[in-house]
Amino acid sequence: MKKVICLLSFLFLFVAETRAQVFQISVADSSQIYPDVAFDGTNFWTVWADNRNGTSRIYGARIATDGTVLDTNGILLASLPDTDYTMPSVAFGDSVFCVAFHISGGYDTTPVYCSFKDVGAVRFQRGGNIIDTIPNFIYGWSGMGYYVRYSDMPIVMFGKKHFFFSLSMNTGSSMEGFWDSEIQSLGDTCMAGAIGLPGFHSWAPTGVWNGEKFFIVWTQNPCDTFVFGIGGAFIDDSLIGQSVDSSQFKVRSDKEVPMDMLLGGCSERSKELAFGSNHYLLVSETELHYKNKIWYDILSDSGKPINSLPTIIDTGNSVDQRLPTCAYNNGKFIAVWQNSISGDTNLYGIIIDTLGGIIDSGHIDKSPFCQKQPSLATGAGKTLLVWSDNRNGNFDIYGMFIGDTLGVKENSDLGFLNVGLKIKKNPFVQSTMISYQLPVGGKVSLAVYDVSGRCVKTLVNGIKEAGQYKAEINAENLKAGIYFVSVKTGDYKETKKLIILK
Repeated sequence: MKKVICLLSFLFLFVAETRAQVFQISVADSSQIYPDVAFDGTNFWTVWADNRNGTSRIYGARIATDGTVLDTNGILLASLPDTDYTMPSVAFGDSVFCVAFHISGGYDTTPVYCSFKDVGAVRFQRGGNIIDTIPNFIYGWSGMGYYVRYSDMPIVMFGKKHFFFSLSMNTGSSMEGFWDSEIQSLGDTCMAGAIGLPGFHSWAPTGVWNGEKFFIVWTQNPCDTFVFGIGGAFIDDSLIGQSVDSSQFKVRSDKEVPMDMLLGGCSERSKELAFGSNHYLLVSETELHYKNKIWYDILSDSGKPINSLPTIIDTGNSVDQRLPTCAYNNGKFIAVWQNSISGDTNLYGIIIDTLGGIIDSGHIDKSPFCQKQPSLATGAGKTLLVWSDNRNGNFDIYGMFIGDTLGVKENSDLGFLNVGLKIKKNPFVQSTMISYQLPVGGKVSLAVYDVSGRCVKTLVNGIKEAGQYKAEINAENLKAGIYFVSVKTGDYKETKKLIILK
């Protein structure tokens, strides 16, 4: 009995510790959505769209590396009367932050000839002091009638000296521009040129600074066709105008992916890049069998895929997967997105090595609340995940630090190939039943391991056709304690904790 009590106490502490990682960043009596996060060298900064005063404004807060929220009421960063700001993106420069956001409303500072002005930017200092009390509007770079696509989130990054903006324009081309972090006006912004191949529609750009250049990728397709691919280009951090022509390339072409897979995406942030160990992780949405799914590529330092095909993350036919975010830390990539099924939305993630192998996967904080719009940033050896969460009625901003494993892996019942490894009774005393399914036939191994990694029972080892299967685990000849049951098929492996009580 004492062993049972001790083991149950361990389980309670494990669950409590896991859930204690989640903390409130801002809980105001209003809707708070679209968080983004960056690291300033000392603290993390989270920004979001906040409706506490009747219109949507941009608020922010600092989070220390121990999870302490330094600005519990939030700091107002951007606001104008009768004007809504939303979908913020934040980056930290040498000494200041810049946040870009979509604008809609009645406030008008634009010339008569420019009828659209739906992206703005402000800068602020580490402590939250505002540099630009009136947002600088980013508009009309290419002449009259050109405007920013509202459906795509504006992206801001920082290189060596300048902030870089990547936007989707109504021309069908992705646009970019630079803003010197030291100047006071976007009037000195230098347009670096449109990116995208001639004769192609290009949209949903994203990018990352690799220490020397910006690497930008976007979705593209030839005009008037439904053939999709991923384009990419390297851009210098310079206020001198640049043009991108034949030197740009396709990261992925339509000929390299299944016919029923579209490389596009239809969310506000449909793709994201991370850089580390001379590799890039590109994680993006795709439409597969009329459902939104997530796929990823590992790219070399030249921007080329290192694997023949992208890896598709499919957590079930009824699951809709959107808004991916990713980061690099301690030799590994982390990707998180929102999973929606029957109206319920939770966060799901994977940890990937630099060659594309999945190290860990599972729900981040599986709960009955709606969790959406995740964003990741790394700093001081830590990775902070923030999201919008309605556990208090309104949507509020929450966060947690992600380590070498994901938050509640043992609660995850969906693998990225939808193997669906499940344990019927856990903990158990005498026996329990394991179930799993194979989307395709092939060699399968199912085994039980102790905490040292030694195989103590082999349940399945052979060729099986696609289908659903069950196997019984008998605790005979096994001591009470913690074990792991693992199923492996092809390059996919899924493992779950198993507890025997006696």
